[in-house]
Amino acid sequence: MLHPVRRDCPAGHGDAAAAGRTGCGRGLFELFGHIPRRAPLAGQVADGAPVLVLANGPNAYVSPTLVPQPDWGPTWNFAMASIVGTWRLCEAETDESLRRLARRLEGDGDAAWTVERMGPRYERLRHAVVAFRIVVTAIEPRFKLGQDESDANFDAIVASHSDRDLAAWMRDFRSGNREQRA
Repeated sequence: MLHPVRRDCPAGHGDAAAAGRTGCGRGLFELFGHIPRRAPLAGQVADGAPVLVLANGPNAYVSPTLVPQPDWGPTWNFAMASIVGTWRLCEAETDESLRRLARRLEGDGDAAWTVERMGPRYERLRHAVVAFRIVVTAIEPRFKLGQDESDANFDAIVASHSDRDLAAWMRDFRSGNREQRA
């Protein structure tokens, strides 16, 4: 039985959300992050169980008002992936998952936020989450990023769509720079 996990990728952050990618040698790569201890996965899914992660990239409505073609209809563009892997809780790595997330989102500079700034509150809150690793064994990406649009319609969408992250993904996907977004 596959246990579902949902993971949204905030615009502009790629793998910087709750899970990060790490090399592992046992699969394609690992997802590393943390979840609330009260989450069903933390208490109900055994280590070694197969899980399904749904990763959502940018997605948005594309209005016909953006294109020069009068008979063009509305659509929805998106980037997403279904990721299958093996689940494992990693109690001893919880602190590292929190520190890694903070470094990834805040940076490494002197002004960057660190967990130490929370003082004693950090220890209390840290105990409310637990680290996990998912050894990824299969990925099925799906993209609908205007790849079938005429050059004129595509260029008009990319130039004027309000979701600039989606427009960047569309441009990169069409130009073959998919690796930059994976």
